[in-house]
Amino acid sequence: MMTVLLAVVWAAAAQPTAGVETRPSSDPRNIRNGLVIPDEGYCDQPCVVISAGGNGLCTRTTGRGEESEKGQHVVATVSPDRGRTWSPLINIKPADGPASFLVGCRGYLQADAFSVYVGLYAGREIFEVACWVHARRKFYDTLCTTRPGRSAS
Repeated sequence: MMTVLLAVVWAAAAQPTAGVETRPSSDPRNIRNGLVIPDEGYCDQPCVVISAGGNGLCTRTTGRGEESEKGQHVVATVSPDRGRTWSPLINIKPADGPASFLVGCRGYLQADAFSVYVGLYAGREIFEVACWVHARRKFYDTLCTTRPGRSAS
């Protein structure tokens, strides 16, 4: 199992107060002093939050291979000790994802860009409805290029 370096998030709660000097070698915000989180080779969008009880919850997309390859899934893991150890990965968005529960469905599907949806659109029974923010941006950019004095965002 490969690992990804993660600067210790708990450092935010332990930041030094104004005027107190922190040695770089012990500053947990320095990535060289960070800890590792488990993954399966590829890791994207790790997000760590601290619960009211002090446990760290880390979610991320992981899988073997590289970005957008089949087999990626979203997992979570919990650390009771500020990232020194992590629970086994908990599957919260499985790799077979929607394909397992949309069998036999037809129509339009609005979904995020997670790679598990790509195969659904190949059968021509489920049609992708893209993110409306991205669709709006294309219309706005076109408007800005056809009307003088407007600039695209």
